[in-house]
Amino acid sequence: MVQSLLARVQAALNSYADPAWAPEGWARLADSALASLEAAPAGSDRQLQWSRTFAGAARTEEHAAVLRGLLDGSRTIEGLVVDADARWAFLSGLVAIGAAGDPEIDAEAARDATATGIRRAATARALRPTPESKEETWQRIFHDDTVPNAVHEAMLAGFWHPAQRELTAGYVERYFAEIGPLWDRRPGEIAKNAVQYLFPPIVEQRTLAAADAWLADPGYPAPLRRLVLEGRDGIARALRAQQRDAAS
Repeated sequence: MVQSLLARVQAALNSYADPAWAPEGWARLADSALASLEAAPAGSDRQLQWSRTFAGAARTEEHAAVLRGLLDGSRTIEGLVVDADARWAFLSGLVAIGAAGDPEIDAEAARDATATGIRRAATARALRPTPESKEETWQRIFHDDTVPNAVHEAMLAGFWHPAQRELTAGYVERYFAEIGPLWDRRPGEIAKNAVQYLFPPIVEQRTLAAADAWLADPGYPAPLRRLVLEGRDGIARALRAQQRDAAS
């Protein structure tokens, strides 16, 4: 129940809250998650869930300091096991807000030299908040057919991040320009996942306009059109929610 509710809170902040208030909402969620993490029963599933929520919501230098402490052992919380999964979650939270980068990712990848570690490192690299990183990730997702399926999926998970909307806003038009060629070249799970998970979460009228312009072309395959329609409906719903939230 806690996991489900926290996922819904993050989805609401990501898509439905007034954008002018959302940064404050993320900071409040991180503060609440940290307090709940410290108060949760030692070693409990609830404690584990609060730790992951805190890592995903972290936005401030104070939050980053906590994550660094959990990683290097200078800060401990009774019962919280900082295993490989936890380390990647905490490091990804740091990378997403520019508080860690390639040296830390490379060190963690060397520490976790497993198939899972390779995937987690790919997600972390996709999370790097720089134009160069986003461009590299985009090119690999859409144009590098040598990327293994599991790594491709891992990169999808790191491209968009709520704290990086301004950085990635320019990819709305590129998405609609490049999904058709990808679908034709790599039909199946690779293209399906890219179309579904890279649909721009930029809740603006221009995203709707770009989707409508793309959908006006009847030549695209029906399965591809369905995925784009679903993404478009999600943006339309989010716009209505944001407008209501801003007016309330």
